[in-house]
Amino acid sequence: MKKLLTFSLILIVFSSCQEDQSFSDLEKQIDDPVVLTDDLVKKQGSNMRQSPSFDWEDLTTEIGVYANSYSTTLPWSRSGQGVLPDFYYNDYKRQDGWEFVYNYTGYKGIAGRDYLIFYNKFSGKLKVLYYLYLPVSNASGFWNFWKISLTKNTGLFNGVGYFTKPINVREDNEFSCSSISTNTQVKAITRHWNGFDVDLVFDPNISDEQISFAISTWDQSITDIQIDGIYLEESEGTIVQTGKNKGDTGFGKFVKSSVKGAGKDAISWLKNGSTTDKNDNSKPIKVSGSALLTSVLTGGVDTFLQAGLNLGFGSWLSKNNPSSQDIHLTTNGEIDLSSTSTGITGNNVSPINAVYFPGTQVTPAVIDLPFYNKKLGVWNLSNAPKVRVPEKMLHGGDNNGMAIYSRRVTLDKNSFSLVFNDDILSEIDHYTVDYDLVYYNEFFDTLNFQFNPSPGSRRVYVAGDLIYKDDRNEIYKNVEEKISMRASRNHPSPLFIKEKIIAKYVVKVTVTIYPNSNYDQTPIVHMRSFLPTYQLY
Repeated sequence: MKKLLTFSLILIVFSSCQEDQSFSDLEKQIDDPVVLTDDLVKKQGSNMRQSPSFDWEDLTTEIGVYANSYSTTLPWSRSGQGVLPDFYYNDYKRQDGWEFVYNYTGYKGIAGRDYLIFYNKFSGKLKVLYYLYLPVSNASGFWNFWKISLTKNTGLFNGVGYFTKPINVREDNEFSCSSISTNTQVKAITRHWNGFDVDLVFDPNISDEQISFAISTWDQSITDIQIDGIYLEESEGTIVQTGKNKGDTGFGKFVKSSVKGAGKDAISWLKNGSTTDKNDNSKPIKVSGSALLTSVLTGGVDTFLQAGLNLGFGSWLSKNNPSSQDIHLTTNGEIDLSSTSTGITGNNVSPINAVYFPGTQVTPAVIDLPFYNKKLGVWNLSNAPKVRVPEKMLHGGDNNGMAIYSRRVTLDKNSFSLVFNDDILSEIDHYTVDYDLVYYNEFFDTLNFQFNPSPGSRRVYVAGDLIYKDDRNEIYKNVEEKISMRASRNHPSPLFIKEKIIAKYVVKVTVTIYPNSNYDQTPIVHMRSFLPTYQLY
């Protein structure tokens, strides 16, 4: 029997016109290295070491791999070979917020553990690169999945999937995703450079905890994977993502999942999917006006933000720059798996285990320390926001013999707080926060949006601005709830409809970060979607 799992589709688009920069000092130390204090040395003993450093921005740098028996250049030098797409090659510089975390290439003479790990402190993205020296035997028939496992449940993976869970939900300890690849059909690990990344969500509790992580792989037959959604399944950089709770067993038990699309195919889909025609379900992104549509089709990311199109997606990450076309967004669909995963079947990747997680408590068991050792993730909400629903509607006039009553729900901004990572406050000039309440009249994940009116209650309908519509999804902003009744009847005003709540609202939180003068100062826009609680008043 097939298992049908909901997912959110993530499109990532990167294009760069900047020239590559290099540094002459090969052994240049990374900013903010971990200080090996006397106390740490006493705790760790002589076995403790700091991850070896090098200048990752120098395109001529060569590093030893496969127990230092072979040397290669970094993937963004374009001579290191591999199947990574352009967006992965172009996004690596310090000026954009990237920090070097771990270097396991040639580690202790152990062949095959050739990992490089980076982190972007403004986006919250953890990037893992892996160099495979040996050939693989299963690339023709399998998608290869990378897996990061934590030793306990945290909120770090709360952003996997369409909706983001707040800080007080800490139920996930595992993240998996297929290998990033230019291959449009098979997302397999290949010889030379491979990579994947995960968008981490801020969890302030990790600084008081002892957490380590492991990286490994598992495989899924391509005959068992079917992506169903408005986005094209076969595209450059397509990535299937999943998350899992601590304690779950088996590769195939997915709690939440998502799909990424990247590169030129994604930007074409995004532009081709915009229209002013509200009835054209083949183009889901609805734009209000032909002039605005023209700017969206011909402009950059700033035109999407000005039009508010980001509110029609599960999440959004981009720079707000007229010339930029860097977009990372999630939309919706399903993954159809006809069987559970197969385990490891010949990709020849060596795992790493018991790696200290940055920003957590250092214990005597820790041997390797990272170069960047601060809390990861950028921001999150403390708890689910509350939406306040009036239990009465006001008479707003008559129309064609019908009396029209209406109400608007509101977001209670005092019901939650936004928690920002204090470790990066010194790296930014400031940040701003915007809140929007969006109504999902239809949504592919029906389990999250079921409303059963009380018996005999009047039908409530909504009026608003349509921002997204396809065969299974219909999303509005600026919504007003209404009821129509025959005007000839003597109806009271206000009209009480106690206990009638339509639980179809989503809170969109947009955080715009302005880096300080030490970095590229283009604003960085994060938007995430949260499911609220409801209160009648």
